[in-house]
Order: sequence, then structure tokens, then C-alpha cells
Amino acid sequence: MKKIAVLFPGQGAQFPGMGKDFYEAFSASRETFEEAEDILQRDIHRTLFSASSDELNDTVVSQIGIFVMSVALDRVLQTVYSEYQPKFFAGFSLGEYVALVRSGMLEFSQGLTLLDARAHLMQKACLEHLGGMVAILGLNYDEVSHLISSLPKEAKLWVANDNCPGQVVVSGSLKGLDLAKEEALKAGAHKVLRLQVQGAFHSGLMQSAKDHLDVLIDKAPFKKGQGLVMNASGTFQLEIEAVKRELKKQIVSPVLWRSSILTIEKEGVEGYLEVGPGHILRGFNRRIGCQASTFCVGQVSDIQKLESFFLT
Repeated sequence: MKKIAVLFPGQGAQFPGMGKDFYEAFSASRETFEEAEDILQRDIHRTLFSASSDELNDTVVSQIGIFVMSVALDRVLQTVYSEYQPKFFAGFSLGEYVALVRSGMLEFSQGLTLLDARAHLMQKACLEHLGGMVAILGLNYDEVSHLISSLPKEAKLWVANDNCPGQVVVSGSLKGLDLAKEEALKAGAHKVLRLQVQGAFHSGLMQSAKDHLDVLIDKAPFKKGQGLVMNASGTFQLEIEAVKRELKKQIVSPVLWRSSILTIEKEGVEGYLEVGPGHILRGFNRRIGCQASTFCVGQVSDIQKLESFFLT
């Protein structure tokens, strides 16, 4: 079997109508949505398929939608291709919860319930501490970290994501983000872009969410899995207590995506599959300089094209 790594996207990858074509074409997808709706007791697919771009920016709608869609697509792949047997798993932010399920560390129901709590807690923290996120293009992780550390603590700024060379995300207060943009451009950044999210994710402004989520993570029935690379360290974590520690840190710590992919690269991976909405992670992989190609599965039309991916 080809040595495959499967990657699951995070918030920001959503788009109107995402997952609808899979829902209509594959029973495995419909059954996944139905299972999720039974667990959470709400109509996920109708909300997701009819939501506008603005409505999809809602933290709970987007996180649950991306999680369920990603699991649904992954299950479709398992039914269509016997060759789909990934060795490595990673997910960006909320996508890490999909990776936990796929790697065997959590059951679907447990991962969904935990993520639903996370989404609601993060949304509450966004209302308590107004903030946002900006992507800084043209500076590396160390440069942005140094820049942020040199600014006044009152600015309430944190490095949130190390996506790829030349793309680092900062979270913090609204005033702080204005200051970060000004200083980043002075330092040589090509561009600073505001992200379409509700708040300052992966920052100290999420501490109240972390405090409550920690309790739920401790109670969750994790099992030993395989091949999981986690956001907070960018390294493989297989022991249950280590996985719990990393998951607790994730909500207030940077997503070390570049390090995560470089960790997988060292294992001689022969191909990446980005499973879920969009193709953001493929773009990151290209900038990181992955030797293996990345194929995206986000629409039904991608399914047939996969045959060549498994054969080459």
C-alpha cells in the first residue's frame, strides 16, 4: 500500500453548500450526518447546506459543519477505495479532532461531542474578549514571534499559527492587531490580511474556554491510536496522557502546522490527501516544499480522479 498521510482542514476552509454533493451521492455521507444529528439533536445538514458565507463564519456552525463533512468524506473514501489506508493523520485546529477520530483515539460520537463543547466555549470566549486574527505574509515564524514579543503586553497579542514559510497568523485584541499590522509592514511583511473568524483563536483570550474544556478532555474515553501528529508540538503523540496534554494546550497555543508536516515528511510519505472543504492545506504543503504531492477531496468530482493518485 502507498504510504499516505491524510490531512483535515480547520475553520476558514468552509464554503456555502459544502458537502451537499456527497450527501446526495453517497449513503455513507448521509448516514454520517444522520448519526451526528441524532447525537447533537439538531438539523446539521439543512443548516450547513443553506448557510451563507457570513452564516458559515459562526464558530459553532463552521466547526461542526467541517468536522461532520470531513468524517463523511473520509468514510466515503473508505467505501470506494480499498487502497485508502492512511499511515499518518493530522488536522488543522478543529481538524485535529477529526484526526483523533480517524486515528482510532476517539469514537465519532465522543469526538463530535467534545468538539461541540469546544465550539460553544470558544464562541462564548469571543463575546467575552473581542478580538480577531491576521495573517502576516512575508515574515517567518521567528521574525513574527520576535515582533510580537517586542510589543507592549497591553496589546494582548499571540502568535497563533505557523502555516508555512512566509505565512504566520497572529491573534489578539482588535487594537493589538492594528498595531501588529503596522509593525509587521514596517518589518518587511508583504501584506497583512484579516481572517474571517469570530475571535482570537489559539491565544490567551481563549483561556476561559480552555479552563472548561480541560475538564471535558480529562473525562473523554481516549484509546491508543496510531500515526497522529498534533498541533501544539508538531510531533507524533501516541500515549493517551500526552494526547490529552497536547489537546488542552491547542486552544491557547500556536498551531505548528509547518513542523507537523515536516515531521510527516521524515517518515517517507508518498502522498497526502486533504479531506474536507477547500484546498488550503495543499497550498501550505507546496510552500513547505513537500516531496510528495497533495490531492484534495472536497467535491464528488474528486473521487474518480483519485484512482490515479493511488496507482502512481
